[in-house]
Amino acid sequence: MSFSDKVNLLEKLAHEIYLEEELKAIASYLKDSIPNEILKIENKDELINRLLEHIAKLIQQNIAKDLPNIRRARAGSSAEKILKIALEEFEGIKCEVLRRKKKEEYLPDLAVPNWNTLLENPEKGIAIAVKRTLRERWREDTTIFTKFKNAVFVCISEDTDFGVDKIRAMVDEKMKVVFIPDKVFNKYIDEINRVKELVRFYPLSELPNYLHRILSKNS
Repeated sequence: MSFSDKVNLLEKLAHEIYLEEELKAIASYLKDSIPNEILKIENKDELINRLLEHIAKLIQQNIAKDLPNIRRARAGSSAEKILKIALEEFEGIKCEVLRRKKKEEYLPDLAVPNWNTLLENPEKGIAIAVKRTLRERWREDTTIFTKFKNAVFVCISEDTDFGVDKIRAMVDEKMKVVFIPDKVFNKYIDEINRVKELVRFYPLSELPNYLHRILSKNS
């Protein structure tokens, strides 16, 4: 199994677990939110109608508004943790999750091997920006290429919103080194080759070797 397949397997398992837990949480929230005045209704038809009305209002006022934001936050935090696990457990590459350590300036999602090395010896460290898909706010990570000597952008999910438009956008945004899942890379290999002098795209399975080369070169 390739490194890309391993990462995608972890991502899919994590997503399935999250959806199961999300469903339990929503069910518990709805159950606890039902007022006693509704629970005391004895007429079955009236009870069902009031319950449906109550649930519809909750979905409209709270769940529909909050759930997308919660999912976006979850996707970001889980993506970096999934990549960290894959790099450390499958490839023996140490890395550190950096999100939320500082609020006043841009930070990458992961530092290889750690933040202190990246900060004090930039040539010996690698900054990694991670997104689950490209439907997320990937443009916010273009800063990584101007701030850090060794930097890469990684998208981990095969279900990513990638295509010719994204390739052109990444060229326009001056992205430099981008890793995408193997299947996605192979699907768009012709388009990728046309811009190889502007943006270096790689299949995700090449990420470990890419990191090893930088680490060994500067060790």
